Amino acid sequence: MKRVLPYLPAFFWSVAIPLLSLASFRNLPDVPVLRFQGLDKVIHLLMYAALTSFWLYPISMKRRTQPAIMLGVVLAAGLYGALMEVCQAVFTTYRSFDIFDILANLGGAMIAAAGFYLYSKWRVNKFSETTES
Repeated sequence: MKRVLPYLPAFFWSVAIPLLSLASFRNLPDVPVLRFQGLDKVIHLLMYAALTSFWLYPISMKRRTQPAIMLGVVLAAGLYGALMEVCQAVFTTYRSFDIFDILANLGGAMIAAAGFYLYSKWRVNKFSETTES
């Protein structure tokens, strides 16, 4: 159970994304303050940054400094986002496939992974410097 518990937010968010991606939001009230060009892409970027963060958080700092680990999580999130776009085109009539949504998903995953990588690298280097002194 100890090994599964840290991944619960990642599992939850991995299930929430298809629900949100395939839902119809036609009946939501219009909020002019939240209406701007590109809002959809910002939402995609944030959703996949969160997804990537939830999957990376439980991984040890040392493993998060390995580019292959980070690349694997980014590619998995990107492929998941691409699959969601295909599902929108195939399973709904009110949503459509958009290559720019896939790029926004991948961008969010890359930004989150870069942040985790840089922070983890800094922490691992800082810790190794203090133990050498």
